[in-house]
Amino acid sequence: MNGADLPLDRDSDLPLRDQLVAAIRARIESGEWASGTRLLSSRDLANRLGVNRTTVVLSYDELSRLGLIDSAVGRGSFVRGAAAIPRAAAPATPATGAFTWDGVLARSRPLPTLPTDVGTVDSVGLARAVGHPMLFPLERIKTAVDRVFAELGRDLLAYPSPAGYEPLRAALRTRLARHGVAVDRNELIIVNGSQQGLDLVARLLLADGGTVITARPSFSGALDVFRWWRAQLVGVPVDENGFDLAALDRALASSRARLAYVIPDRANPTGLTMSPAARTAFLERLQAARVPVLEDDWLAELRGVGEPAPIKAGDRHDQVLYLGTFSKVLAPGLRLGWLLVPKALYKPILALKKTSDLATNFPAQAVLHELIESGFIDQHVRDLRVQLERRRALVDAAIDRHFPRGARPCRPHSGMVCWIELPPGSEVARLVEDARRAGIEISSGTPFDPAGQPIAAFRLAYAAADEDALEPAIARLGKLLHHHLHGAGQLAAPPMV
Repeated sequence: MNGADLPLDRDSDLPLRDQLVAAIRARIESGEWASGTRLLSSRDLANRLGVNRTTVVLSYDELSRLGLIDSAVGRGSFVRGAAAIPRAAAPATPATGAFTWDGVLARSRPLPTLPTDVGTVDSVGLARAVGHPMLFPLERIKTAVDRVFAELGRDLLAYPSPAGYEPLRAALRTRLARHGVAVDRNELIIVNGSQQGLDLVARLLLADGGTVITARPSFSGALDVFRWWRAQLVGVPVDENGFDLAALDRALASSRARLAYVIPDRANPTGLTMSPAARTAFLERLQAARVPVLEDDWLAELRGVGEPAPIKAGDRHDQVLYLGTFSKVLAPGLRLGWLLVPKALYKPILALKKTSDLATNFPAQAVLHELIESGFIDQHVRDLRVQLERRRALVDAAIDRHFPRGARPCRPHSGMVCWIELPPGSEVARLVEDARRAGIEISSGTPFDPAGQPIAAFRLAYAAADEDALEPAIARLGKLLHHHLHGAGQLAAPPMV
């Protein structure tokens, strides 16, 4: 194919990425590009069109999600067969002048891929980074509900402050101050889970797009939000020593970044934790470049004595926004998180929050406050650490027994997730599907890549499954890996770059 003739209007309000998707889609659905037609590589097409390579990568990713092309590392991208392309249930040729949603949705911002349905009721869930339901303190939460309604009564059913229930805000400020965070120079907002916090920050700082620097790999939920706001994502390699500082310097020098997003503790998806020195080096570079930082401390409550303080604790210029959640240590259904922002951002973010939900669930906030003030949360977290450590040790040992040498795990010291790197070229999508058929749910590495490219890795979320099911599931998964990596499994997989 020759991509140079694809029409792109640089004066249009429609982003180049969406124009490119529409142009390629039109050629495929018209039959001009037949089944099996090989597309130019993202690099070659970007050069011919004179656009950023990321624009082409994201376009190919969207076309793949639409079922129009197939892409695989080492083979390239090809037009799918007509029979494989999903069709809408509506008639293919609506009456002349009839309304359809196709043209409307074509102008939509990039939407994330919805999670697939679980395989069966007997499936072992290792895909979602959340605790098993048996880890949720059901009876204690029920008691807290009764107590707060007995105390506050009908007042709990009224609108709360958009910033949150003030007693809860005060309790959270005290908890954050324990870790050296200067809460006096910042303001705290209670949000409907950390996902809302991500969206509020993106809405404020990325309203007209811009560049976001993040780790590669990074949390898929955050990447989805940044893509929605049309951000250009620049992924910087990370390992047990933190960010590749040379790559970080290049990213800062080559882009006018609007934001840097970082998960320094028990990172999702790798589980890795940055050392104090790595945190200092990261923050110094971002301060020198005058780029705002969003620190996602999704497992802040698990921080133990002697562990590194959050990056926010070293923030002397109020340049870091600090985000956390109680979904992972208490219960995700409560949808409670917090966002600590410099005072200059407090009113703008609060105004944005009012446009989306007016306020966060009042009864849930009161319940969380009761659990904190009674001391229950601290005891619960101590017990949870023990249970998570038991699961982590069990999974580590099972991986050593059952996984082939070509599958290399990152070894987090604690948390909820484990990242497994495979040899380059491994067909992770096929592995994930075969695992699903075998009753094991795992997460492909691709959603965690800022560029949307396939990553030869997958994530195990070991907190989500019943503890007794972990060893048998890892054993079955090990057999699948031996099968998938036969012949390639003896290759040494280099660190991700």
